[in-house]
Amino acid sequence: MIFYATPGQAAAPPMATAVVEHAVTPRVYRSVAAASPPLEISMKGCPGEQAEIRPPTRDALEEFDWSSASVMREYVRLEQKVLAKQASAEDKKRYQSMRRDRNGRVFAERYVRDYAEVQRLKRLSEKLAEIQQYLRPIEIG
Repeated sequence: MIFYATPGQAAAPPMATAVVEHAVTPRVYRSVAAASPPLEISMKGCPGEQAEIRPPTRDALEEFDWSSASVMREYVRLEQKVLAKQASAEDKKRYQSMRRDRNGRVFAERYVRDYAEVQRLKRLSEKLAEIQQYLRPIEIG
C-alpha cells in the first residue's frame, strides 16, 4: 500500500483508520492539508485504483433582512413546501439556509437579553447585600 499525505494540518485519525481498514488492498491515498473538520473518506473502487480524499465542503452562510416582508413571505412559502414534502432539493437547501440564519439571530438576541438580565440581577443582589449590612434586626413584641 502506498500512502501519501501532504504536510500540514491534515487529520491523522481518519488516515490511520483508512490505513488499518484497507491494509490488505494496494491503493494510493492522497490527502489535502487544510484546517477543516475531519475528512470524510469513501473507499470505493477496485484494488489498485487511486482514491482522492477531499475535506467536506460547507455552504456559504447567507444573511437575510428579516424586516423585509418579501423575505418573510418567501420563508413561509418554502416552509410550507418543505412541510408538505413538495419541495425540490434547491427549495430545501434555500429553506435550510434561511432557517439557520433566522434561528441564529433569534438565539443570539435571546442570549444577549438573558445575559443583560443576569447582570441586572447580580447588581441588584450586591446592592441588597450592601444595604443589609446597615440594617439591624427589628424585634417585634
